[in-house]
Amino acid sequence: MTEKTFEQRRQELRERVQNELNSEHSKEITDDEIEIQNLNQQEIEVKPMIDLDYDEKSKIRMIAVIIILVGSILGIISGGILLQGNPDQLLNSSLFNEAETVDITGQVLNSEGVTIDNVSIELFEKNSNIVIQTISTNKNGYFQLNNVKPNIMELKVAKSGYIT
Repeated sequence: MTEKTFEQRRQELRERVQNELNSEHSKEITDDEIEIQNLNQQEIEVKPMIDLDYDEKSKIRMIAVIIILVGSILGIISGGILLQGNPDQLLNSSLFNEAETVDITGQVLNSEGVTIDNVSIELFEKNSNIVIQTISTNKNGYFQLNNVKPNIMELKVAKSGYIT
């Protein structure tokens, strides 16, 4: 066997390819064959990524799963956005602040559970006799003390004819 150079082998390859193209075995493509190839290329079958050939209950379940998944993703995103802020500001928001004042409501009843009207209600500071507010109950026995500071205090409930 003789060793052929790269150029000789390349030249032989060119000759074989040229002979193959010129041979009787290669045939020319007719217009009909071109039209058939075009039709074959046009016949593309589109298949869905998810086969939705389910019964009604399965479709509803699939929709519910997708909605839950989307909601979960949105919840994670919104939670991440909320936590990107300064946590100190979040903890110091008005949600966690103690109220400066509160409203106290109540109803005065006798021992049988019947409401009593026109009862005197007095609000005192604990361990002192300083009266902060005084109010009387309405005809249904209800009262409301507004803007009371959240401290330890005492209520005095009094009406003539009753023991308090």
